[in-house]
Amino acid sequence: MLNWVLWTHHTATEPRKGPVQRISTTLGATVALMTHAPARLHADYTALSPTAQAVIDKAFEDADAALTTSDYTDAMEYVAIAASIPLPASKDLAVCDCLHHGCGCGAIFDSHAQGVVVTAPADPDCNLSQLQCPTCGHDHPRPSAA
Repeated sequence: MLNWVLWTHHTATEPRKGPVQRISTTLGATVALMTHAPARLHADYTALSPTAQAVIDKAFEDADAALTTSDYTDAMEYVAIAASIPLPASKDLAVCDCLHHGCGCGAIFDSHAQGVVVTAPADPDCNLSQLQCPTCGHDHPRPSAA
């Protein structure tokens, strides 16, 4: 029984096909192993529950008014948790401005991603600018005049 637990190597004769790998046991038997799916890096605000949306709205309000980096990061962590996405390395998330001022896109995304369009800079004493996600920024950009 112990031999089934002690896997030794990937089978070199079979290419990887999707998330399933074939590996050999110490007895030489080949078994299938399911690997983890890659994490989603964005979410759709409109597909979330009203409770999750309320948490995200409050967290963005807190981030916008945050006076310290720690408070800002804490708020962004709440956004990530409520949206079920990992907090990106930038620790900076946004909801596409098209949600209320355009096509209705509700993407929650890394605000430092390539292709993001600034539609309005942050107001004085605020931290968050209005941003379009990379898809909307490509398909129908509304760049800021400022």
